[in-house]
Amino acid sequence: MKRILSAAAALALVCLCASAAAYSKNGQGLYVDASGQVIADLWDDAAGLYIVNGVGYPIENSDSGASSSSSQPSSGSSSGAITVNSSDGATDPTAGLQKNPDGSVTVQSGQVSAPDEEESSPHLTQEEWAARWAKYAAKNGVTTGTVFMDGLGNVLPAEILELGLARSTILVEGKTMTVPTVALKWDTEAPEDKVLAVATPSKQTYLTLRAKKSQKSFVMGHCEKCRVVRVISTGKTWTFVDDGGVRAYVLTSGLTFYANEPRNWVNAIITVKGKTPRGNYVHFRCSPSSKAKQSAKEYPVGTSIAVFSQEGEWSEIEVDGYHCWMLSKFVTLTEPLITADAAPES
Repeated sequence: MKRILSAAAALALVCLCASAAAYSKNGQGLYVDASGQVIADLWDDAAGLYIVNGVGYPIENSDSGASSSSSQPSSGSSSGAITVNSSDGATDPTAGLQKNPDGSVTVQSGQVSAPDEEESSPHLTQEEWAARWAKYAAKNGVTTGTVFMDGLGNVLPAEILELGLARSTILVEGKTMTVPTVALKWDTEAPEDKVLAVATPSKQTYLTLRAKKSQKSFVMGHCEKCRVVRVISTGKTWTFVDDGGVRAYVLTSGLTFYANEPRNWVNAIITVKGKTPRGNYVHFRCSPSSKAKQSAKEYPVGTSIAVFSQEGEWSEIEVDGYHCWMLSKFVTLTEPLITADAAPES
C-alpha cells in the first residue's frame, strides 16, 4: 500500500475485517503481529485505529458544521443504515456498495446512529467512516484533471499512479509509463511556484487530510511525511491538495512548496556494499541526519531510485512518491551525478 488512506484504501475499507488480530509495538514503535511482522494494513474498530505499514492513525469522529449537510438514515430503514450521496464515475469510491435509484449509497451498519448524529463511541466504525468518506469525496471531487505532454506535442489525458518532483508514473491510453513530472499539468489555482508540495510536518509523521478548512472537520485520511502531492489551491492557513486521489485540505504550514520545473537527477539503485543480496531492506529518512526517525516503509535492495544530490554521508533521493534522504552507502549510482556546475544551460 503506497499511501495512507488513498482512494484505493477507501474502497478496501468496506471489505476489511473489523476485528483486529492480536498485535503490539516493537522497539521502533511500529505495530507488529504475533510473529513480529510489521502490520501492512489493519482496521481496529475497538481501538479506533487504522494501521498502515506499522503506523497507527486515529480515526477521529469530529466534523464541525455536520448538521448543515447531514446524511440522514435512509427512509424506512430500521437497521440504522447510512445513506450518502455520491457521483457515479470511474473512480467512484463507493463502487461495489448498494446503489439506490437516486444515486445514493446505503451502507448497512447495524444498530448504530447516522454519522452526523451523536455517537456513543469516540471514533467512527469502519462502515460509518466509509460512508462519510464517500459523501465528502463526492463534494470535494475524486479526480484532478491531468494531462501529459509528449515530445511530439501531443496533449493526452493521464492518470497519476505515483507522483514525484522529478519523475512520475502515469497511465496514458491504457499504458503505464514513467515520465518527467515537468511533462505533466493538472487543474490548479495555485501559483506556478506552488503547484507541487512535499509533506513536511514539524512534529508528527503525517499530515491530516481534512474534508473542510477546519481542524474539527472530518478526517479523509493521512499524508505521510515526505510524500509528494499535487496542489489544487493555496491559502494562508489551509491548502487543498490531491494525495493519490484523495482531495482534501491540509495545514499550509506542514507543506514545502515547489514549482513543476526541470530538475537534475540521475538513476540509482539501493544496494548493500554495492550488491543486491536478496532479503535485505533499507529505510529512508525525511532529513539528512542520523537523529531523524526512520520511515516505517522499507525497500528491498535493487529498488530503482532517483538521486538529486549527495551531501556527506547522505543522498537526497526520490522513491515511491517520497522525497527523502538515504545513507549514501546504500546508494549505487548508475551514471555520474549531475552537479550545479555541470548542469546544462536552459
